[in-house]
Amino acid sequence: MEKLRSISADLDEEALTKVEQKGRWIVFNHLHQTGKRKEAREVADMILKSLHENPDHKFELGALGFIGQSFHADGDLEGAEVLFDRMLEIYDPKQHAELGIEFGCDPWVSAMINKALTQIHLGFPDTAVKMVDKAVEYGIELGFPITKISTLIYKGLMGYML
Repeated sequence: MEKLRSISADLDEEALTKVEQKGRWIVFNHLHQTGKRKEAREVADMILKSLHENPDHKFELGALGFIGQSFHADGDLEGAEVLFDRMLEIYDPKQHAELGIEFGCDPWVSAMINKALTQIHLGFPDTAVKMVDKAVEYGIELGFPITKISTLIYKGLMGYML
């Protein structure tokens, strides 16, 4: 980061922070996709710390879903649930609904579906079904094809799992 600062004197602190966050995001995805779970978690923790210190709701909504899924896959259900709850907390449909187009699925819908899957593994299937039903309803209301399809697929998956 210091080297970046020295060669990018024209960038302000906020811009440098965003570059750093996105760089970590790339590293996290690489580590996650190549099965380097411990290293991916370490980078995810750095991303989460940076987002806490330098909030960027758009980036946060895009990143937390994937990080939460990785926590879930690693068996950290409580950690995953905290991230999905954070997504639900900061989501504003007037500001963030268009992120569904950019990230492939609406962040609120993604958080609800992923939290529902976590609820199943925590022993709350009835809560999970209600959450997926809400996600389907909102996904259809939004009208983004991929979001609608995703919610319907997860509704089917939920039916299969239960």
